[in-house]
Amino acid sequence: MLFDSLMLRAVVSQLRDSACGARVVRVFQTSRMQAIVELSGDTPPGQLVLSCCPQFGRIHLDDGWEPDPAVNYPVGAVLRRWLRSAVLVDVAQRQFDRVVRLQFANARGLGPQARCYVILEIMGRHSNLIVLDEDNTILETAKHIPADLNRYRQILPGLDYVPPPDFDKHHPGDLIPEQLSTTVTDSQATVSAWFRATLQGASDVFRDEALARADIPATQQANQLQSADFQRLHAALAELLEASDSARQAWTYACPDADFAYPVKLQSRADCRAEAVSDISAAVAAIVSHQMAGAGLEEQRKRLLQAAQRAMDRVHKRIAERRESQQQAKDADSVRKLGEAILASLRHIPTGATEASLPDPYEPGRSLNVALNPEMTPQANAQKYFARYKKLASLQGRIGSFLRAARRERHYLEGLLDQIQQVADIAELEALEHEMAQQGYLKKQQTKRAPAPAQIEVRSATLMGYTILWGKSGLQNDKLLRLARADDIWLHTRKTPGGHVLIRTHNRPEQVPQEVLLAAAQHAAWLSKRRLDSAVAVDYALAKYVRRLKGTPPGYVHYTDHKTLHVAPAGINGARGS
Repeated sequence: MLFDSLMLRAVVSQLRDSACGARVVRVFQTSRMQAIVELSGDTPPGQLVLSCCPQFGRIHLDDGWEPDPAVNYPVGAVLRRWLRSAVLVDVAQRQFDRVVRLQFANARGLGPQARCYVILEIMGRHSNLIVLDEDNTILETAKHIPADLNRYRQILPGLDYVPPPDFDKHHPGDLIPEQLSTTVTDSQATVSAWFRATLQGASDVFRDEALARADIPATQQANQLQSADFQRLHAALAELLEASDSARQAWTYACPDADFAYPVKLQSRADCRAEAVSDISAAVAAIVSHQMAGAGLEEQRKRLLQAAQRAMDRVHKRIAERRESQQQAKDADSVRKLGEAILASLRHIPTGATEASLPDPYEPGRSLNVALNPEMTPQANAQKYFARYKKLASLQGRIGSFLRAARRERHYLEGLLDQIQQVADIAELEALEHEMAQQGYLKKQQTKRAPAPAQIEVRSATLMGYTILWGKSGLQNDKLLRLARADDIWLHTRKTPGGHVLIRTHNRPEQVPQEVLLAAAQHAAWLSKRRLDSAVAVDYALAKYVRRLKGTPPGYVHYTDHKTLHVAPAGINGARGS
Protein backbone atom coordinates (compact mmCIF):
# COMPACT_ATOMS: atom_id res chain seq x y z
CA MET A 1 0.00 0.00 0.00
CA LEU A 2 1.26 3.48 -0.90
CA PHE A 3 1.51 5.78 2.12
CA ASP A 4 4.49 7.99 1.34
CA SER A 5 5.86 11.14 2.95
CA LEU A 6 3.52 13.46 1.07
CA MET A 7 0.50 11.44 2.20
CA LEU A 8 1.80 11.52 5.76
CA ARG A 9 2.31 15.30 5.53
CA ALA A 10 -1.29 15.78 4.39
CA VAL A 11 -2.72 13.54 7.15
CA VAL A 12 -0.59 15.27 9.79
CA SER A 13 -1.93 18.62 8.59
CA GLN A 14 -5.50 17.31 8.91
CA LEU A 15 -4.86 15.95 12.41
CA ARG A 16 -3.34 19.23 13.60
CA ASP A 17 -6.44 21.09 12.48
CA SER A 18 -9.09 18.66 13.66
CA ALA A 19 -7.76 16.30 16.32
CA CYS A 20 -5.39 18.31 18.50
CA GLY A 21 -7.11 19.15 21.78
CA ALA A 22 -9.24 15.99 21.71
CA ARG A 23 -9.24 13.78 24.80
CA VAL A 24 -8.50 10.04 24.63
CA VAL A 25 -11.63 7.99 25.35
CA ARG A 26 -10.16 4.52 25.03
CA VAL A 27 -7.20 2.69 23.48
CA PHE A 28 -7.14 -0.85 22.12
CA GLN A 29 -5.31 -3.03 19.65
CA THR A 30 -6.86 -4.85 16.72
CA SER A 31 -3.65 -6.73 15.95
CA ARG A 32 -0.07 -6.83 17.11
CA MET A 33 0.81 -4.12 14.58
CA GLN A 34 -2.23 -1.84 14.89
CA ALA A 35 -3.58 0.31 17.72
CA ILE A 36 -6.72 2.43 17.80
CA VAL A 37 -6.81 5.64 19.85
CA GLU A 38 -10.42 6.74 20.22
CA LEU A 39 -10.78 10.50 20.67
CA SER A 40 -13.64 12.62 22.03
CA GLY A 41 -15.53 15.02 19.81
CA ASP A 42 -17.26 14.56 16.50
CA THR A 43 -15.75 17.14 14.15
CA PRO A 44 -14.32 14.81 13.02
CA PRO A 45 -12.20 13.01 15.49
CA GLY A 46 -13.54 9.50 16.09
CA GLN A 47 -10.80 6.89 16.02
CA LEU A 48 -7.14 7.43 15.18
CA VAL A 49 -5.64 4.40 13.44
CA LEU A 50 -1.93 3.79 14.11
CA SER A 51 -0.70 0.88 12.01
CA CYS A 52 2.88 -0.33 11.67
CA CYS A 53 1.83 -3.29 9.55
CA PRO A 54 4.54 -3.86 6.89
CA GLN A 55 1.96 -3.99 4.13
CA PHE A 56 -0.61 -1.47 5.41
CA GLY A 57 1.38 0.97 7.56
CA ARG A 58 -0.55 4.25 7.94
CA ILE A 59 -2.12 6.85 10.24
CA HIS A 60 -5.57 8.33 9.66
CA LEU A 61 -8.96 9.00 11.22
CA ASP A 62 -11.62 6.34 10.95
CA ASP A 63 -14.55 4.82 12.83
CA GLY A 64 -16.19 1.50 13.44
CA TRP A 65 -13.22 -0.32 14.96
CA GLU A 66 -13.92 -2.51 17.98
CA PRO A 67 -11.50 -4.26 20.35
CA ASP A 68 -10.78 -7.94 19.99
CA PRO A 69 -10.50 -9.60 23.43
CA ALA A 70 -8.07 -12.14 21.96
CA VAL A 71 -5.60 -9.38 21.00
CA ASN A 72 -3.45 -8.51 23.99
CA TYR A 73 0.12 -7.29 23.52
CA PRO A 74 2.42 -5.32 25.86
CA VAL A 75 2.42 -2.18 23.74
CA GLY A 76 -1.39 -2.04 23.95
CA ALA A 77 -1.30 -2.32 27.75
CA VAL A 78 1.28 0.51 27.98
CA LEU A 79 -0.75 2.72 25.66
CA ARG A 80 -3.89 2.20 27.75
CA ARG A 81 -2.06 2.96 30.98
CA TRP A 82 -0.31 6.10 29.74
CA LEU A 83 -3.02 7.55 27.52
CA ARG A 84 -6.01 7.12 29.84
CA SER A 85 -7.75 10.54 29.83
CA ALA A 86 -4.73 12.08 28.04
CA VAL A 87 -5.12 14.93 25.54
CA LEU A 88 -3.58 14.96 22.07
CA VAL A 89 -1.69 18.27 21.92
CA ASP A 90 0.56 17.94 18.85
CA VAL A 91 1.16 15.85 15.73
CA ALA A 92 4.46 16.33 13.89
CA GLN A 93 6.19 14.68 10.96
CA ARG A 94 9.93 14.15 11.30
CA GLN A 95 11.35 16.28 8.48
CA PHE A 96 9.99 14.69 5.26
CA ASP A 97 10.40 11.12 6.45
CA ARG A 98 7.65 8.59 7.08
CA VAL A 99 7.89 9.07 10.83
CA VAL A 100 5.23 10.87 12.89
CA ARG A 101 5.27 11.86 16.55
CA LEU A 102 2.09 12.30 18.58
CA GLN A 103 2.39 14.27 21.82
CA PHE A 104 -0.10 13.70 24.62
CA ALA A 105 -0.57 15.78 27.78
CA ASN A 106 -2.01 14.57 31.09
CA ALA A 107 -0.24 11.25 30.62
CA ARG A 108 -1.42 8.66 33.20
CA GLY A 109 -3.82 11.36 34.49
CA LEU A 110 -0.94 13.21 36.21
CA GLY A 111 -1.82 16.68 34.98
CA PRO A 112 -1.25 18.86 31.90
CA GLN A 113 2.53 18.89 32.33
CA ALA A 114 2.86 15.10 32.22
CA ARG A 115 3.83 14.11 28.70
CA CYS A 116 3.83 10.92 26.68
CA TYR A 117 4.90 10.48 23.05
CA VAL A 118 3.83 7.90 20.50
CA ILE A 119 6.14 7.42 17.51
CA LEU A 120 4.83 5.72 14.37
CA GLU A 121 7.50 4.72 11.85
CA ILE A 122 5.96 3.74 8.51
CA MET A 123 8.86 2.07 6.73
CA GLY A 124 7.66 -1.21 5.21
CA ARG A 125 9.05 -4.24 7.04
CA HIS A 126 10.97 -1.87 9.35
CA SER A 127 7.75 -0.17 10.53
CA ASN A 128 7.20 0.15 14.26
CA LEU A 129 5.00 1.72 16.93
CA ILE A 130 6.94 3.09 19.89
CA VAL A 131 5.78 4.65 23.18
CA LEU A 132 8.14 7.14 24.90
CA ASP A 133 8.05 8.98 28.21
CA GLU A 134 8.91 12.68 28.50
CA ASP A 135 12.62 11.82 28.89
CA ASN A 136 12.72 10.10 25.47
CA THR A 137 12.95 6.67 27.10
CA ILE A 138 11.23 3.78 25.34
CA LEU A 139 8.35 2.44 27.43
CA GLU A 140 7.24 -0.24 24.99
CA THR A 141 7.24 -1.00 21.29
CA ALA A 142 5.25 -3.18 18.91
CA LYS A 143 8.45 -4.86 17.70
CA HIS A 144 11.55 -5.28 19.84
CA ILE A 145 14.75 -4.71 17.85
CA PRO A 146 17.82 -6.03 19.73
CA ALA A 147 21.47 -5.49 18.78
CA ASP A 148 21.72 -8.72 16.82
CA LEU A 149 19.08 -7.37 14.43
CA ASN A 150 20.29 -3.75 14.22
CA ARG A 151 23.62 -2.56 15.62
CA TYR A 152 22.95 1.10 14.88
CA ARG A 153 19.51 1.37 16.45
CA GLN A 154 18.14 -0.91 19.17
CA ILE A 155 14.47 -0.42 20.02
CA LEU A 156 13.86 -1.96 23.43
CA PRO A 157 12.06 -0.82 26.61
CA GLY A 158 14.38 1.19 28.86
CA LEU A 159 16.64 2.47 26.07
CA ASP A 160 16.73 6.03 24.71
CA TYR A 161 14.87 6.41 21.44
CA VAL A 162 17.10 6.96 18.41
CA PRO A 163 15.31 8.08 15.22
CA PRO A 164 15.97 6.35 11.90
CA PRO A 165 19.03 7.65 9.98
CA ASP A 166 18.38 10.23 7.26
CA PHE A 167 21.27 8.98 5.08
CA ASP A 168 22.25 12.63 4.40
CA LYS A 169 19.16 13.17 2.30
CA HIS A 170 17.54 16.61 2.10
CA HIS A 171 14.04 17.84 2.83
CA PRO A 172 12.47 18.74 -0.56
CA GLY A 173 11.45 22.15 0.81
CA ASP A 174 14.84 23.08 2.27
CA LEU A 175 16.91 23.48 -0.91
CA ILE A 176 16.82 26.46 -3.24
CA PRO A 177 17.51 25.83 -6.96
CA GLU A 178 21.23 26.60 -6.63
CA GLN A 179 21.57 24.13 -3.75
CA LEU A 180 19.71 21.47 -5.72
CA SER A 181 22.24 21.78 -8.53
CA THR A 182 25.19 21.23 -6.17
CA THR A 183 23.84 17.84 -5.10
CA VAL A 184 24.48 16.35 -8.56
CA THR A 185 27.77 14.51 -8.00
CA ASP A 186 27.37 11.28 -9.99
CA SER A 187 28.00 11.97 -13.66
CA GLN A 188 26.36 8.68 -14.69
CA ALA A 189 23.15 8.97 -12.63
CA THR A 190 19.78 9.54 -14.27
CA VAL A 191 17.48 12.23 -12.94
CA SER A 192 15.31 9.50 -11.41
CA ALA A 193 18.24 7.92 -9.53
CA TRP A 194 19.60 11.32 -8.43
CA PHE A 195 16.17 12.39 -7.13
CA ARG A 196 15.79 9.22 -5.03
CA ALA A 197 19.35 9.42 -3.66
CA THR A 198 19.12 13.13 -2.79
CA LEU A 199 15.66 13.89 -1.41
CA GLN A 200 13.79 12.44 1.55
CA GLY A 201 10.49 10.70 0.99
CA ALA A 202 11.13 10.13 -2.71
CA SER A 203 8.50 7.50 -3.45
CA ASP A 204 7.96 6.58 -7.08
CA VAL A 205 4.69 8.51 -7.21
CA PHE A 206 6.12 11.64 -5.57
CA ARG A 207 9.21 11.56 -7.79
CA ASP A 208 7.25 10.98 -11.00
CA GLU A 209 4.80 13.76 -10.17
CA ALA A 210 7.50 16.29 -9.30
CA LEU A 211 9.41 15.54 -12.51
CA ALA A 212 6.22 15.62 -14.60
CA ARG A 213 5.28 19.03 -13.23
CA ALA A 214 8.82 20.26 -13.85
CA ASP A 215 8.76 18.79 -17.37
CA ILE A 216 11.99 16.84 -16.78
CA PRO A 217 12.39 13.34 -18.26
CA ALA A 218 13.20 10.78 -15.54
CA THR A 219 15.73 9.04 -17.82
CA GLN A 220 17.74 12.18 -18.58
CA GLN A 221 21.28 12.36 -17.20
CA ALA A 222 21.26 14.42 -14.00
CA ASN A 223 24.48 16.25 -14.91
CA GLN A 224 22.74 17.60 -18.02
CA LEU A 225 20.16 19.54 -16.01
CA GLN A 226 20.28 23.28 -16.56
CA SER A 227 19.56 26.15 -14.18
CA ALA A 228 16.04 26.50 -15.62
CA ASP A 229 15.41 22.80 -14.91
CA PHE A 230 16.33 23.23 -11.24
CA GLN A 231 14.09 26.33 -11.07
CA ARG A 232 11.12 24.36 -12.41
CA LEU A 233 11.83 21.39 -10.14
CA HIS A 234 12.06 23.64 -7.09
CA ALA A 235 8.74 25.23 -8.01
CA ALA A 236 7.12 21.80 -8.54
CA LEU A 237 8.33 20.55 -5.14
CA ALA A 238 7.07 23.68 -3.40
CA GLU A 239 3.70 23.32 -5.16
CA LEU A 240 3.31 19.70 -4.03
CA LEU A 241 4.24 20.49 -0.42
CA GLU A 242 1.86 23.44 -0.28
CA ALA A 243 -0.94 21.39 -1.84
CA SER A 244 -0.51 18.65 0.75
CA ASP A 245 -0.54 21.16 3.61
CA SER A 246 -3.89 22.52 2.53
CA ALA A 247 -5.39 19.24 1.26
CA ARG A 248 -8.67 18.37 2.89
CA GLN A 249 -9.86 16.23 0.04
CA ALA A 250 -7.91 13.53 -1.73
CA TRP A 251 -8.03 11.38 -4.82
CA THR A 252 -8.19 7.64 -5.11
CA TYR A 253 -6.45 6.17 -8.12
CA ALA A 254 -7.25 2.86 -9.78
CA CYS A 255 -4.11 2.00 -11.76
CA PRO A 256 -3.04 -1.08 -13.72
CA ASP A 257 -0.39 -1.94 -11.12
CA ALA A 258 -2.11 -0.87 -7.88
CA ASP A 259 -4.83 1.29 -6.28
CA PHE A 260 -3.86 4.08 -3.90
CA ALA A 261 -4.95 7.38 -2.36
CA TYR A 262 -3.02 10.63 -2.79
CA PRO A 263 -3.50 14.20 -1.52
CA VAL A 264 -3.00 15.92 -4.89
CA LYS A 265 -4.39 15.56 -8.39
CA LEU A 266 -1.66 13.75 -10.29
CA GLN A 267 -0.48 14.82 -13.72
CA SER A 268 1.88 11.87 -14.07
CA ARG A 269 -0.71 9.07 -13.94
CA ALA A 270 -2.78 9.42 -17.07
CA ASP A 271 -3.24 5.63 -17.12
CA CYS A 272 -5.12 5.69 -13.80
CA ARG A 273 -8.79 6.37 -13.11
CA ALA A 274 -8.98 9.18 -10.54
CA GLU A 275 -11.89 9.85 -8.21
CA ALA A 276 -12.13 12.78 -5.80
CA VAL A 277 -12.90 11.99 -2.13
CA SER A 278 -14.00 14.74 0.22
CA ASP A 279 -11.79 13.68 3.14
CA ILE A 280 -8.21 12.44 3.03
CA SER A 281 -8.66 10.01 5.93
CA ALA A 282 -11.76 8.59 4.25
CA ALA A 283 -9.75 8.06 1.07
CA VAL A 284 -7.06 6.15 2.98
CA ALA A 285 -9.69 4.05 4.80
CA ALA A 286 -11.43 3.17 1.51
CA ILE A 287 -8.21 2.02 -0.15
CA VAL A 288 -7.11 0.05 2.92
CA SER A 289 -10.46 -1.68 3.22
CA HIS A 290 -10.34 -2.73 -0.43
CA GLN A 291 -6.73 -3.89 -0.32
CA MET A 292 -7.02 -5.68 3.01
CA ALA A 293 -10.02 -7.61 1.71
CA GLY A 294 -7.98 -8.60 -1.33
CA ALA A 295 -4.98 -9.49 0.83
CA GLY A 296 -7.20 -11.60 3.11
CA LEU A 297 -8.65 -13.37 0.08
CA GLU A 298 -5.18 -14.13 -1.29
CA GLU A 299 -3.88 -15.26 2.09
CA GLN A 300 -6.81 -17.65 2.47
CA ARG A 301 -6.44 -18.82 -1.13
CA LYS A 302 -2.74 -19.54 -0.56
CA ARG A 303 -3.51 -21.51 2.60
CA LEU A 304 -6.18 -23.63 0.89
CA LEU A 305 -3.98 -24.21 -2.16
CA GLN A 306 -1.18 -25.45 0.07
CA ALA A 307 -3.52 -27.82 1.90
CA ALA A 308 -5.03 -29.13 -1.35
CA GLN A 309 -1.59 -29.57 -2.90
CA ARG A 310 -0.37 -31.50 0.13
CA ALA A 311 -3.39 -33.78 -0.25
CA MET A 312 -2.63 -34.15 -3.96
CA ASP A 313 0.99 -35.11 -3.19
CA ARG A 314 -0.26 -37.76 -0.77
CA VAL A 315 -2.65 -39.13 -3.40
CA HIS A 316 0.10 -39.31 -6.02
CA LYS A 317 2.28 -41.20 -3.57
CA ARG A 318 -0.61 -43.52 -2.74
CA ILE A 319 -1.28 -44.21 -6.43
CA ALA A 320 2.40 -45.00 -7.03
CA GLU A 321 2.45 -47.37 -4.03
CA ARG A 322 -0.73 -49.13 -5.16
CA ARG A 323 0.55 -49.53 -8.69
CA GLU A 324 3.66 -51.14 -7.24
CA SER A 325 1.50 -53.37 -5.03
CA GLN A 326 -0.61 -54.25 -8.06
CA GLN A 327 2.51 -55.34 -9.92
CA GLN A 328 3.66 -57.39 -6.95
CA ALA A 329 0.23 -58.99 -6.65
CA LYS A 330 0.56 -60.28 -10.20
CA ASP A 331 3.54 -62.35 -8.99
CA ALA A 332 1.51 -64.14 -6.29
CA ASP A 333 1.61 -67.50 -8.15
CA SER A 334 5.37 -67.24 -8.57
CA VAL A 335 5.74 -66.75 -4.80
CA ARG A 336 3.57 -69.80 -4.12
CA LYS A 337 5.66 -71.84 -6.55
CA LEU A 338 8.82 -70.96 -4.60
CA GLY A 339 7.25 -72.21 -1.36
CA GLU A 340 6.18 -75.44 -3.02
CA ALA A 341 9.66 -75.92 -4.47
CA ILE A 342 11.13 -75.72 -0.96
CA LEU A 343 8.67 -78.30 0.42
CA ALA A 344 9.40 -80.67 -2.45
CA SER A 345 13.17 -80.53 -1.80
CA LEU A 346 13.44 -80.31 2.00
CA ARG A 347 16.08 -83.09 2.22
CA HIS A 348 18.34 -81.34 -0.28
CA ILE A 349 18.43 -77.92 1.42
CA PRO A 350 21.31 -77.60 3.91
CA THR A 351 20.64 -75.82 7.19
CA GLY A 352 21.86 -72.21 7.19
CA ALA A 353 21.76 -71.81 3.38
CA THR A 354 21.08 -68.32 2.02
CA GLU A 355 19.82 -69.58 -1.34
CA ALA A 356 19.21 -72.80 -3.20
CA SER A 357 18.70 -73.96 -6.79
CA LEU A 358 15.66 -76.24 -6.64
CA PRO A 359 13.69 -78.18 -9.30
CA ASP A 360 10.57 -76.45 -10.58
CA PRO A 361 7.63 -78.59 -9.36
CA TYR A 362 5.56 -77.64 -12.44
CA GLU A 363 8.21 -77.68 -15.19
CA PRO A 364 10.52 -80.72 -15.07
CA GLY A 365 14.06 -79.97 -16.09
CA ARG A 366 13.83 -76.32 -15.04
CA SER A 367 15.46 -74.95 -11.87
CA LEU A 368 14.36 -72.12 -9.58
CA ASN A 369 16.75 -69.92 -7.60
CA VAL A 370 15.15 -69.50 -4.16
CA ALA A 371 16.35 -66.95 -1.58
CA LEU A 372 16.41 -68.34 1.98
CA ASN A 373 16.71 -66.97 5.48
CA PRO A 374 19.72 -68.82 7.00
CA GLU A 375 18.31 -68.38 10.51
CA MET A 376 15.14 -70.29 9.63
CA THR A 377 14.55 -73.96 8.90
CA PRO A 378 13.60 -74.95 5.33
CA GLN A 379 10.02 -75.61 6.50
CA ALA A 380 9.84 -72.12 8.06
CA ASN A 381 11.16 -70.60 4.84
CA ALA A 382 8.44 -72.38 2.91
CA GLN A 383 5.78 -71.10 5.30
CA LYS A 384 7.12 -67.58 4.90
CA TYR A 385 6.64 -67.81 1.13
CA PHE A 386 3.11 -69.20 1.58
CA ALA A 387 2.22 -66.36 3.98
CA ARG A 388 3.46 -63.82 1.45
CA TYR A 389 1.45 -65.57 -1.25
CA LYS A 390 -1.77 -65.33 0.79
CA LYS A 391 -1.18 -61.62 1.37
CA LEU A 392 -0.54 -60.95 -2.32
CA ALA A 393 -3.51 -63.06 -3.41
CA SER A 394 -5.77 -61.15 -1.00
CA LEU A 395 -4.36 -57.85 -2.22
CA GLN A 396 -4.88 -58.85 -5.84
CA GLY A 397 -8.61 -58.94 -5.26
CA ARG A 398 -8.73 -55.53 -3.61
CA ILE A 399 -5.97 -53.47 -5.20
CA GLY A 400 -8.10 -52.57 -8.19
CA SER A 401 -10.75 -50.88 -6.02
CA PHE A 402 -8.04 -49.16 -3.94
CA LEU A 403 -6.45 -47.77 -7.10
CA ARG A 404 -9.80 -46.60 -8.49
CA ALA A 405 -10.58 -44.78 -5.21
CA ALA A 406 -7.20 -43.03 -5.29
CA ARG A 407 -7.74 -41.97 -8.91
CA ARG A 408 -11.20 -40.62 -8.04
CA GLU A 409 -9.67 -38.58 -5.23
CA ARG A 410 -7.01 -37.26 -7.60
CA HIS A 411 -9.73 -36.23 -10.05
CA TYR A 412 -11.60 -34.48 -7.22
CA LEU A 413 -8.47 -32.66 -6.01
CA GLU A 414 -7.66 -31.50 -9.53
CA GLY A 415 -11.06 -29.82 -9.65
CA LEU A 416 -10.67 -28.45 -6.13
CA LEU A 417 -7.29 -26.87 -6.95
CA ASP A 418 -8.80 -25.28 -10.06
CA GLN A 419 -11.75 -23.89 -8.09
CA ILE A 420 -9.50 -22.38 -5.41
CA GLN A 421 -7.41 -20.64 -8.07
CA GLN A 422 -10.45 -19.27 -9.91
CA VAL A 423 -12.57 -18.06 -6.97
CA ALA A 424 -12.78 -14.27 -6.70
CA ASP A 425 -15.24 -14.04 -3.83
CA ILE A 426 -14.48 -14.55 -0.14
CA ALA A 427 -17.81 -16.29 0.50
CA GLU A 428 -17.10 -18.92 -2.15
CA LEU A 429 -13.62 -19.44 -0.74
CA GLU A 430 -15.12 -19.96 2.73
CA ALA A 431 -17.50 -22.55 1.25
CA LEU A 432 -14.52 -24.38 -0.25
CA GLU A 433 -12.72 -24.20 3.09
CA HIS A 434 -15.76 -25.78 4.77
CA GLU A 435 -15.80 -28.53 2.15
CA MET A 436 -12.07 -29.20 2.58
CA ALA A 437 -12.45 -29.39 6.37
CA GLN A 438 -15.36 -31.78 5.92
CA GLN A 439 -13.19 -34.02 3.72
CA GLY A 440 -10.34 -33.98 6.24
CA TYR A 441 -7.90 -31.90 4.18
CA LEU A 442 -7.78 -29.20 6.86
CA LYS A 443 -7.11 -29.85 10.51
CA LYS A 444 -9.34 -28.10 13.04
CA GLN A 445 -6.62 -25.66 14.05
CA GLN A 446 -6.02 -24.84 10.37
CA THR A 447 -9.67 -23.87 9.85
CA LYS A 448 -9.92 -20.21 10.77
CA ARG A 449 -13.65 -20.07 10.16
CA ALA A 450 -15.08 -22.93 12.15
CA PRO A 451 -18.81 -22.19 11.55
CA ALA A 452 -20.16 -23.89 8.46
CA PRO A 453 -21.84 -21.75 5.80
CA ALA A 454 -25.55 -21.24 6.49
CA GLN A 455 -26.41 -23.05 3.26
CA ILE A 456 -24.76 -24.54 0.21
CA GLU A 457 -25.73 -22.33 -2.70
CA VAL A 458 -26.21 -23.24 -6.31
CA ARG A 459 -26.55 -20.54 -8.92
CA SER A 460 -29.12 -20.13 -11.64
CA ALA A 461 -30.09 -18.18 -14.74
CA THR A 462 -33.11 -18.14 -17.03
CA LEU A 463 -32.88 -18.57 -20.79
CA MET A 464 -35.88 -18.70 -23.12
CA GLY A 465 -38.11 -19.58 -20.18
CA TYR A 466 -35.90 -22.45 -18.97
CA THR A 467 -34.10 -22.36 -15.64
CA ILE A 468 -30.45 -23.42 -15.75
CA LEU A 469 -28.80 -24.27 -12.42
CA TRP A 470 -25.18 -25.11 -11.68
CA GLY A 471 -22.71 -25.83 -8.93
CA LYS A 472 -18.96 -25.29 -8.78
CA SER A 473 -17.73 -27.11 -5.68
CA GLY A 474 -18.25 -30.76 -4.88
CA LEU A 475 -20.88 -30.01 -2.22
CA GLN A 476 -22.73 -27.68 -4.59
CA ASN A 477 -22.71 -30.40 -7.27
CA ASP A 478 -24.11 -32.88 -4.75
CA LYS A 479 -26.90 -30.46 -3.86
CA LEU A 480 -27.63 -29.89 -7.55
CA LEU A 481 -28.18 -33.62 -8.04
CA ARG A 482 -30.49 -33.73 -5.01
CA LEU A 483 -32.52 -30.88 -6.53
CA ALA A 484 -32.75 -32.61 -9.91
CA ARG A 485 -35.98 -34.15 -11.17
CA ALA A 486 -35.89 -37.35 -13.18
CA ASP A 487 -36.46 -35.67 -16.57
CA ASP A 488 -34.17 -32.68 -16.01
CA ILE A 489 -31.07 -32.59 -18.22
CA TRP A 490 -27.73 -32.93 -16.43
CA LEU A 491 -24.47 -31.78 -18.11
CA HIS A 492 -20.77 -32.11 -17.29
CA THR A 493 -17.48 -31.98 -19.19
CA ARG A 494 -16.22 -35.38 -20.22
CA LYS A 495 -13.31 -36.72 -18.11
CA THR A 496 -12.49 -33.22 -16.86
CA PRO A 497 -13.03 -31.74 -13.36
CA GLY A 498 -15.62 -29.00 -13.29
CA GLY A 499 -19.05 -27.86 -12.22
CA HIS A 500 -22.32 -29.66 -12.92
CA VAL A 501 -25.16 -27.98 -14.84
CA LEU A 502 -28.87 -28.78 -14.77
CA ILE A 503 -31.69 -27.69 -17.10
CA ARG A 504 -35.23 -27.69 -15.69
CA THR A 505 -37.26 -29.34 -18.46
CA HIS A 506 -40.79 -29.18 -16.98
CA ASN A 507 -40.97 -32.98 -17.56
CA ARG A 508 -40.58 -32.43 -21.33
CA PRO A 509 -36.87 -32.87 -22.07
CA GLU A 510 -37.50 -33.51 -25.77
CA GLN A 511 -38.90 -29.95 -26.09
CA VAL A 512 -35.84 -28.13 -24.73
CA PRO A 513 -34.61 -25.80 -27.53
CA GLN A 514 -31.21 -26.54 -28.99
CA GLU A 515 -30.11 -22.99 -28.10
CA VAL A 516 -30.76 -23.68 -24.40
CA LEU A 517 -28.95 -27.03 -24.51
CA LEU A 518 -25.93 -25.45 -26.24
CA ALA A 519 -25.82 -22.54 -23.79
CA ALA A 520 -25.89 -24.94 -20.83
CA ALA A 521 -23.15 -27.07 -22.42
CA GLN A 522 -21.01 -24.00 -23.04
CA HIS A 523 -21.46 -22.99 -19.42
CA ALA A 524 -20.46 -26.47 -18.23
CA ALA A 525 -17.30 -26.15 -20.34
CA TRP A 526 -16.66 -22.68 -18.87
CA LEU A 527 -16.96 -24.12 -15.32
CA SER A 528 -14.28 -26.74 -16.05
CA LYS A 529 -10.49 -26.79 -16.12
CA ARG A 530 -10.68 -26.55 -19.91
CA ARG A 531 -12.35 -23.14 -19.94
CA LEU A 532 -9.58 -21.73 -22.16
CA ASP A 533 -9.81 -24.45 -24.82
CA SER A 534 -11.47 -23.68 -28.15
CA ALA A 535 -13.65 -26.82 -28.06
CA VAL A 536 -14.66 -29.01 -25.12
CA ALA A 537 -16.60 -32.30 -25.03
CA VAL A 538 -19.64 -32.02 -22.75
CA ASP A 539 -21.74 -35.06 -21.88
CA TYR A 540 -25.42 -34.71 -21.08
CA ALA A 541 -28.05 -37.15 -19.83
CA LEU A 542 -31.38 -37.18 -18.08
CA ALA A 543 -30.92 -36.78 -14.34
CA LYS A 544 -32.51 -40.20 -13.70
CA TYR A 545 -29.44 -41.77 -15.29
CA VAL A 546 -27.03 -39.94 -12.99
CA ARG A 547 -26.25 -41.26 -9.51
CA ARG A 548 -23.83 -40.55 -6.70
CA LEU A 549 -21.34 -43.29 -5.94
CA LYS A 550 -21.17 -44.21 -2.26
CA GLY A 551 -17.78 -43.64 -0.67
CA THR A 552 -16.53 -41.26 -3.37
CA PRO A 553 -15.53 -37.57 -3.00
CA PRO A 554 -18.21 -34.84 -3.20
CA GLY A 555 -19.56 -34.28 -6.68
CA TYR A 556 -18.42 -37.65 -8.02
CA VAL A 557 -21.15 -39.36 -10.06
CA HIS A 558 -21.72 -42.23 -12.48
CA TYR A 559 -23.96 -41.69 -15.51
CA THR A 560 -25.29 -43.72 -18.44
CA ASP A 561 -27.45 -43.17 -21.54
CA HIS A 562 -25.63 -39.94 -22.36
CA LYS A 563 -24.87 -37.95 -25.49
CA THR A 564 -22.01 -35.57 -26.20
CA LEU A 565 -21.75 -32.01 -27.53
CA HIS A 566 -18.53 -30.27 -28.58
CA VAL A 567 -18.77 -26.58 -27.67
CA ALA A 568 -16.69 -23.47 -27.05
CA PRO A 569 -16.67 -22.48 -23.34
CA ALA A 570 -18.84 -19.46 -22.48
CA GLY A 571 -20.50 -18.28 -19.27
CA ILE A 572 -24.21 -17.56 -18.95
CA ASN A 573 -25.20 -13.93 -18.38
CA GLY A 574 -27.73 -12.94 -15.74
CA ALA A 575 -26.60 -15.50 -13.17
CA ARG A 576 -27.97 -15.20 -9.65
CA GLY A 577 -27.62 -17.08 -6.38
CA SER A 578 -30.45 -19.35 -5.33
